[in-house]
Amino acid sequence: MFNDLLSIFKVLLKQKNKKRLFFVENNYTFQHIAPFIESSKKKEKIIIITLIDLKDFDQLKKIDIYFFKNYFFLNLIFYILKVKFIYSTTPGLGFNAFQKSIFKNYYIYLQHSSISLIEPYSKNAFNNFDYVQVNNTFQLNDLKFLNKINNSNIKALKIPYLFFEKKNKVNNLEKKKILIAPTWGTDFY
Repeated sequence: MFNDLLSIFKVLLKQKNKKRLFFVENNYTFQHIAPFIESSKKKEKIIIITLIDLKDFDQLKKIDIYFFKNYFFLNLIFYILKVKFIYSTTPGLGFNAFQKSIFKNYYIYLQHSSISLIEPYSKNAFNNFDYVQVNNTFQLNDLKFLNKINNSNIKALKIPYLFFEKKNKVNNLEKKKILIAPTWGTDFY
């Protein structure tokens, strides 16, 4: 409990100099957020709030990482965050431990799969996000449909599924089309 309180104070002190915050729920979702963190040019402008220990990753050396054990304190820090862009692979913003701040931030949902945005999620899973990454035409159409039925204006971020680029390097001399089918919630392909 003391460490969580200390983390809250540190985040509040450092957030004014930060531009991006990533919420990392677990090791599985970290794999999907990591390419976005790695591509960020100014790593010193990033904060990570996490529920897991991320101390052993070299690519995170210049980044402030805050670990929370208690969901009450995690909720509290999310309510008072003031960082321009907040990224997560956690759907249901505002319906779980991942809460929306009282301040104006932009919330961006990053994909941890290439599946439908409708079937596995509740119809309100993305309503509180400003942007949702779409990595295929099916997801783009799903987002348009969700905007229509929920009377919302969530913008699509057409960004490739960077997780696949890291997992699969194809020899440039030989063009191949490869379908990779990850099993939900595991590292099995």
